[in-house]
Amino acid sequence: MKILCLDNTALSYRLEQENQTAVVKTGKYINSKGIPINENLNRHIDSDSYDFVLAPHNYCGSDYLRSRGCFVFGGGLFARTLEENEEYNRQIRELAKLPDVPENEVYGFLWNGEEGSTHYKVVNYSRCLDHDLGMPHDSVACRLSLQEPEHKLDELYKTLKRSSYRGVVYYDATGLYCSFIPEHLYALLELAKEGIHSLLYAVASGRKVECQFYSSVSVAVRVSMYPYPPLIPERGIPIKGLTEPALRHVWVEGLVREDDKWITSGENGRLLIVTGRGKNHYQAGKRVYRAIEMLEVPFVQYRTDITPKTL
Repeated sequence: MKILCLDNTALSYRLEQENQTAVVKTGKYINSKGIPINENLNRHIDSDSYDFVLAPHNYCGSDYLRSRGCFVFGGGLFARTLEENEEYNRQIRELAKLPDVPENEVYGFLWNGEEGSTHYKVVNYSRCLDHDLGMPHDSVACRLSLQEPEHKLDELYKTLKRSSYRGVVYYDATGLYCSFIPEHLYALLELAKEGIHSLLYAVASGRKVECQFYSSVSVAVRVSMYPYPPLIPERGIPIKGLTEPALRHVWVEGLVREDDKWITSGENGRLLIVTGRGKNHYQAGKRVYRAIEMLEVPFVQYRTDITPKTL
């Protein structure tokens, strides 16, 4: 399988580690409205050698890509601009009948255009410091469990079928969202036995998702560097400890690799997300924190209260 990556993302780095997958990174060839800004994009997109295109959320709305029959998987919608994405999300929330859920819980699933699969429940942590202190974000850590929903989603499925969206769908106390939160997605992919390229391809191409999982419980914790937020670390600060075994459970975001060394990119304060799985959240969390302790990150900060210290 050959995948075209339009930008360097945590998923593109992970796909590079899967031997079956040939990943071709093209760099930033389209802008946030999906308009080509590099003539070489035509050559890449028109090639028949790619199974699907992987793009960050602000690229996924490109009619340009869709017109060429590309499967685009990312955190956004098949709309032309980010403003249209927001409008579409609003319309979906108004049409879909969602069950009441607790404030800090999130439910999600993978949607292939016809059916939902791989349902999960997340206990979400959205502030950067322990005990829900500090600045709020979409998420800075989570506990995820694979489980079938206790509520009916028939009306929601009918609404989604009227759209062209394929990807992650999640809903919480505030409504429905056709996108993904990185911590949630990486915690989910941590559990997959098969290569994530086959899982993503099934969703993008409308195939039935038939993935086996190691266990049903995982934990994800974001690692950043003070003073983020609100300031982003400058480019070039070395981050040590990211060995090949470690990268199996690390999702790189605000880092780039130069001369076989990982350094801060200067573009994203969310440096990386560490995930772990286990028989329960205590075991999964213990593995995550052990992996974080092996990293050398100056002025490191992350939440330490996601899982209980003991059973």
